[in-house]
Amino acid sequence: MGDSYKLQALLGIREQEQLDAEQNYAREIQELSRRERGVAAKEDELKACLDGRKQACIAHDKRRFSGEATMIEIQSFDVFLAGLKIDADRIRAELTEVESEREQQRLVVARAKDALIAASKELKAVQKHHENWQKEQATEAARRNSAAMDEVAARLWAEHKR
Repeated sequence: MGDSYKLQALLGIREQEQLDAEQNYAREIQELSRRERGVAAKEDELKACLDGRKQACIAHDKRRFSGEATMIEIQSFDVFLAGLKIDADRIRAELTEVESEREQQRLVVARAKDALIAASKELKAVQKHHENWQKEQATEAARRNSAAMDEVAARLWAEHKR
């Protein structure tokens, strides 16, 4: 096995590419997870806004029907509701944006996964070639040893015959 593997550098490159692809995939998965948490947070924020509006309406309606609410409070409540609607619309727009970013990240993750699969296949191909080369080298070494042993045996037989 004195010969050196001519594709050793390629094997090293493929191993590094595999490692890089694994690390990239892990980073992209983490980023997707972060974006999913952002979507969940926006959904919670929207729910809280809508729940707050609902609770404010219930409290206002109770005051109105009990006769405790003044005309100014009723009119100012309409302004308050308009403000809550603006807040809810803003949160919906932000939610749409973070959902879009999440979907974009899902595409990035899919590409990173494809790159990882490709890098794995390329590495396996070079590893398989290396294994075959090693087997071939072992076979050649065994042939050389066998030929050397045959030569020694033939020489000893010839000397013994004399």
